[in-house]
Amino acid sequence: DLEQIAFVGNDINDVDCLQAAGLGVVVADAYPVAADAADLVLTKNGGQGAVRELADRLLAARQDV
Repeated sequence: DLEQIAFVGNDINDVDCLQAAGLGVVVADAYPVAADAADLVLTKNGGQGAVRELADRLLAARQDV
């Protein structure tokens, strides 16, 4: 089910996937059109710890449940 998928992108070609996924995530330096389509904009740029930031957030959210 697409609602159970988190998709991480940063560019125009990612917009459809960002919108289809249950959680659309972009890195801080994503193109504006991608950021507008995302549910979450990370604070880290691509290649600068963004995946780690997302993993930390997901693990913290799981502990809060």
